[in-house]
Amino acid sequence: MRRTLEIIASILIFFTVSLVGIGSWENQFNYPEVPKDAPMVISEPIVLHPDPTECNVTSEVPLIRTSQYVNLTFEEMDLLEQIAMAEAKGEGSKGMAFVMRVVLNRSLKDGMSIHDVIYRPGQFYTAGMEPGNDECHEALAMVMDGWDESQGALFFNGGGYRNGKEPLFQYGNHYFSK
Repeated sequence: MRRTLEIIASILIFFTVSLVGIGSWENQFNYPEVPKDAPMVISEPIVLHPDPTECNVTSEVPLIRTSQYVNLTFEEMDLLEQIAMAEAKGEGSKGMAFVMRVVLNRSLKDGMSIHDVIYRPGQFYTAGMEPGNDECHEALAMVMDGWDESQGALFFNGGGYRNGKEPLFQYGNHYFSK
């Protein structure tokens, strides 16, 4: 009788652990769609947990921004890499990081999502968006680690400073301004 109870207890524990494990595994990969008008909490630049594998962040958690780290969804990181590839493919990691910072700076300033900043008509070369390469991954890592030499740049142009914007600096073929 005792052996039978031990076997039944072992089976119950196995099924309980299996169900919990399956639920956790599914939650890591089934992200709900984020509404375009979802509110964003902004208190300064942005926070990433030092070990993302220990985080269970969903799109329902407000985006918290601090001055050192950037906390972005996988979709946002992918968008930043794609727009950096489209706009600064020949500018190296730092040039791509500057493009990413411009997008993040606009997102912070205007309270818009990264998606909305990138796809705002006439702002970026979205037709040339493609998956990132090693330089692009390095640029994203720099930005995610808090790198920001952008001086708050909100615009860049390949043909010089334009439209009465406040000139800030030139990097490679791009002119950055506020």
